Amino acid sequence: MIRIFSLLLVTSAFIYAIESTTDRKPVAAGAKGCAPVNCHGKTKTCPYGYEKKNGCEICKCHDPCNPQGKSRVCGKKERCHVEKKPDGTFGTRCDAAAAKKTGKPEKFDPKNCHLPRESGLCRAAIPRFYYNPTTKACEEFTFGGCGGNPNNFKTKAECEKSCKK
Repeated sequence: MIRIFSLLLVTSAFIYAIESTTDRKPVAAGAKGCAPVNCHGKTKTCPYGYEKKNGCEICKCHDPCNPQGKSRVCGKKERCHVEKKPDGTFGTRCDAAAAKKTGKPEKFDPKNCHLPRESGLCRAAIPRFYYNPTTKACEEFTFGGCGGNPNNFKTKAECEKSCKK
């Protein structure tokens, strides 16, 4: 009996780990009445993973940094970020290097301009700019929405102001 329960527990954990990845489009869990469900907004995939509801697999559309309208508490100069973990699930972290809305540190280190372009771990499609030290120009790239590095600017002007001197 204990052996069967242990096997069921391990199998359930394995199925949950597979279902919580976000490398696929939202699909029904098998019931005929389930339709694909997308989160509202620009994303076409489920940025925070999946959950089961009424026998259907649906997107988790809430932001883990702002659960039920209550922002996650970080330090005074920190901002909450959603981050994809190596196991495919999502979690949050407080990041002091991105305290401002611009996504760059309060005292921007010019050495950051020589960091490589980094799209990040998530799958959003956010147009951003990075400084390319080879071409000595700010170039557009697609940011995934989490992770990445400080060589990531919302506008070309912001990139040029920080890196072209």
